[in-house]
Amino acid sequence: MSEGKAWVPTNVTGFFEVILREDPIKTGSKGVGLNLSKGVYVKVEVERADKISVNSNGVSKELLRGFLERRGLCYHVDVDFDYELPPGFGFGVSGAESLGSLLALGDALSLKVDKEKLARLAHINEVKNRSGLGDVISQIEGGGIIRVKEGAPGFGLTESFSIDSKKDLYVTTLSEISTSSILEDKMKVREINKSAEPKLSKMREEPNLNNFFDLSKKFTMETKLGPEKVVEIIKEVNEEGSKATMVQLGASVISMGKPGLLKKYGDVKKVNVSEVGAKII
Repeated sequence: MSEGKAWVPTNVTGFFEVILREDPIKTGSKGVGLNLSKGVYVKVEVERADKISVNSNGVSKELLRGFLERRGLCYHVDVDFDYELPPGFGFGVSGAESLGSLLALGDALSLKVDKEKLARLAHINEVKNRSGLGDVISQIEGGGIIRVKEGAPGFGLTESFSIDSKKDLYVTTLSEISTSSILEDKMKVREINKSAEPKLSKMREEPNLNNFFDLSKKFTMETKLGPEKVVEIIKEVNEEGSKATMVQLGASVISMGKPGLLKKYGDVKKVNVSEVGAKII
């Protein structure tokens, strides 16, 4: 038996534009996100077997099975996840699961596979499951990421912007939102895209943290994606002189300050922007 380990940052998207096509490589989102210092640790253990079997409680079960099948490899695979931020709340955890599982499996099998190629497979898995559109292409890098062209790594294009990794940010989670239910609502997608398109240009003109929060807050209010309690928190934080916005797509809030205020609504975690993307550990 051998094992491999990987770590992938969580990712928060402030605003996004949805582009759906038949080809999952060309499907994705434009938008802006931050890679966070709290991520997902993945451990994969493999043992030779007569047939492929994968034991995983995440979204990567069929992904890993297909990876092994295409290479004619027969193994029993056990996958274990350690979450520093909870799944289901908009932190790109499913993308981290997919990408981290592939990285850790490649490490366990001592395969020399390009990280971008693995990220492309993870992106396709996300699109097929409608669990995300733009997290993976962001998570292979660190810092702030502007997704200027939709699609998988190797097709989509990104621009990075630097953020002080010592700057403390704060997140609080309230409830889950189904990403697939939003992406399958054509009218809501039109509203989302109408709001996001001009904001992307403004972000590229001034790629900084303050602009990220200001534009993301406007997007949240215009699209009405935020539950009532999320909107209440955002307004209260901004009225107190700080900045906050919704984490897309999850009923969670990320703030530049006022952690004491956030504690009224739930558990608060301090995070920073990660300078590094997904990696084998």
